[in-house]
Formats: sequence, structure tokens, C-alpha cells
Amino acid sequence: AVRAVLDCSKPVATVVTGCMASAHFWLGTCADHTFATSPLCEVGSVGVVLTHYGMRRYFEMNGIDYREIYPDTADLKNRASRDVDEGGDESLYKARAERIHRVFSERVARNLGIAYDPKLPLFRGELFAADEAVKAGYIDEFGDLADAVAWVLARAAVARAAGYDE
Repeated sequence: AVRAVLDCSKPVATVVTGCMASAHFWLGTCADHTFATSPLCEVGSVGVVLTHYGMRRYFEMNGIDYREIYPDTADLKNRASRDVDEGGDESLYKARAERIHRVFSERVARNLGIAYDPKLPLFRGELFAADEAVKAGYIDEFGDLADAVAWVLARAAVARAAGYDE
């Protein structure tokens, strides 16, 4: 979906009607212009969370002999999960999450036309009210669907007048 929006030859507008967070924010930043319908809208949450459900103790408490058996030739299979289950080591999960977060943050920064700064609250998972997001340049302005349609049509008309075939 991100590639489709970025490669679109037509003007693209996003309309936020509630919360545009995480992956939705990434996709929304690919648009040419973003409108929020209300100051109560929220945007941001550029962050990553991985969830691990360890079921071994639950099974043991219920008298179930739970085993995961791996061949010696696949010793790295589910390593991150096994490290957590066997000793509480989250380092492989955290390393994976950090790689994903870095790519996510860099792409959002590029879409917004700003430098990626890992200390910036935006890239640490902060969620912003729409008025804060407009002020920070994370979205463009307040408006509704009609405003977005008018913006797209105006951009298309300008392109046609300039000789571009939108």
C-alpha cells in the first residue's frame, strides 16, 4: 500500500477522522497532503512492539507435558522465543524490534521531509493531538473529506494547466 501511494501519479490526500497511528501513520505520511477533521484526532505512534506469549508454565500448571522439539540442523528456529522461555533473555526480540523501528522511522522521516532524529518524541512512539501535529508539521491542516477532494481537484487542475497529465 505504501508503494502504491508513493508511486501514484495523481495527487493523494489523507483524511484523519480519529486516530492515524503506527502503520496507518506511515501510510498517511505517503500522501501529498493530510487533513484532520478535529483537534481531537491523534497522529503518530512511530514505534514497534513485539509480543511474546510463553505458554510452557500454563501447560505445566495444567498437567500438560509441553515440548518443542527441533532437529539439530535447525538450532536457530524460534531462537528468540526459546531464549525468553528458557532464561528470560529478550535481546534477540529487542534487536529485531530495533531494526524494524529504524526502518519505520527513517521512512516516516523521509515522507515528512525531515531528518530522522531518534531523540525526537515522534520517533519514540509519542502520539500527538491534531493541533500539535499541524504545528509540528506532521500533518498539514484541518479539514474534512470535502476539503480533501477540493485540494486534490485543485492540484490536478494546476498540473493540467502546467501541461502535466495528472
